[in-house]
Amino acid sequence: LGNFRSPPLGKLAKRAGLKVGVVSTSDSLDYTMQDLQVMHGEGASVKEMEAAAIAWVCHSLKTPFFALKSITDIVDDEERTSQEEFYENLAMASRNLQTKLSLVLSLIQGKPMLYWRWDYVAAASNDET
Repeated sequence: LGNFRSPPLGKLAKRAGLKVGVVSTSDSLDYTMQDLQVMHGEGASVKEMEAAAIAWVCHSLKTPFFALKSITDIVDDEERTSQEEFYENLAMASRNLQTKLSLVLSLIQGKPMLYWRWDYVAAASNDET
């Protein structure tokens, strides 16, 4: 077990209408009771399979990293998601991710990561928060 902290970007999440949470990474789409226990113990609300490797590289290179994820499958539901439901969720999640990614890229353009911290105050800044 390990972790990689993202920069505190609460202001960006609010402006983009995004939720902020802890992401758990695994090598499987399925989950075991141990997976759920670890997720709940760490406060994770999302399980995925890609971001940890990218976060590790960014951490090694001292490069800020944050993940923008879109949910396709609710793992804490009592019933397993059917294949048809999964593909419907995947299509909707893909559309939502495309929309939000475009918005986030337009918001961060030309602004340092520091700008998106709640405690950032720019000299003579009139930007809305």
